Amino acid sequence: MSTSLVIDWGNSQAKVFVFEGDELTFRRVYTHEAVSAPGFLGRLREEFPGIEGCILSSVVRHPEAFEREVLGFGRGIVLSPTTPTPLANLYESPETLGRDRLAAAVGAWALFPGQDLLVFDAGTALTLELVDAGGRYLGGNISPGLSMRYRALGEFTQRLPTLSAQAETPDWGRDTRSAIVAGVQQGIVLEVQGQIDHWRGRWPDLKVVLTGGDTHFFEERLKSSIFARPNLVAIGLKAILDHNSPGRKWACPQ
Repeated sequence: MSTSLVIDWGNSQAKVFVFEGDELTFRRVYTHEAVSAPGFLGRLREEFPGIEGCILSSVVRHPEAFEREVLGFGRGIVLSPTTPTPLANLYESPETLGRDRLAAAVGAWALFPGQDLLVFDAGTALTLELVDAGGRYLGGNISPGLSMRYRALGEFTQRLPTLSAQAETPDWGRDTRSAIVAGVQQGIVLEVQGQIDHWRGRWPDLKVVLTGGDTHFFEERLKSSIFARPNLVAIGLKAILDHNSPGRKWACPQ
């Protein structure tokens, strides 16, 4: 059984995953400095001696020395716009496409191959990705995420407070604070639900996959059936690594 290392280098931290075969067995969040420090990858290889391949996806600049370490693996990949993936990429500017967006789309396809897919990543930004049943990545949308909407009201106005997500969403505001909560939380839920309804009008059997830090917020509020997969980006990166590895094929987890 081969072991694979997946590194998702985000804006403020790095997520490290280990897959033994096709089973995710290790997940941990580190600072960028910790991951790129000398010896970090070596210690991981000691802890997981079966590691044969590594893939690095970075949405911001990472140290060149760390990149060289990743490429030093027997199967080492630094994800780029030219890296082959299981999907046909129809995005007109692939060099500007976020690596995490593409990986989420590939992850959904790995889990639900041969189906029309709508993929949401609810994090700092709320992203939407479309994949058709023929395995074509069509593109998607980007809008502000839940926390960003709250921050924008506080930072770009003089009198509105900066709030955060609340457990309850009022039907309408009875004061300024409840008006903000109702506006932000109803607005983002209706946006997501509206997108689901719109695309299911075109593809009735569309599967909706949700990932990201605010997954739980949407799970409780959406009326449509969805599949929540918290590690979808990692699954997609593992599928890309396998796609570029002779003799390897992604097996969908049950």
